Amino acid sequence: MTFADAQAAPVPLITSPEWSGSELGRRSSPFTTNTQRLRPWHTLTGRQHVFLDHDWVHEAGEALPIFRPPSEHAQAVRRATDVALAAAVFTAVTMSGLARQTD
Repeated sequence: MTFADAQAAPVPLITSPEWSGSELGRRSSPFTTNTQRLRPWHTLTGRQHVFLDHDWVHEAGEALPIFRPPSEHAQAVRRATDVALAAAVFTAVTMSGLARQTD
């Protein structure tokens, strides 16, 4: 396939001998093959898992998923997003009010 072919029309490509992304006449999502055809997961055990039994993972305290409150950075980003959203809503409401007054 050439760049000109890609420009002319969409062309499906098979990028994997195991999974093409288009099977049974429909598009598939990741892990469809694993769940529908009972294929092993691409992990150390061949199963889904959340427990990681490695020394370095244990030392970091990350062997199991646990709740952690948001970091200060995440809270600052959320506050900035909230302020930006409030400003956008205020602007939209103000502009719609001005548009009604000029009609």
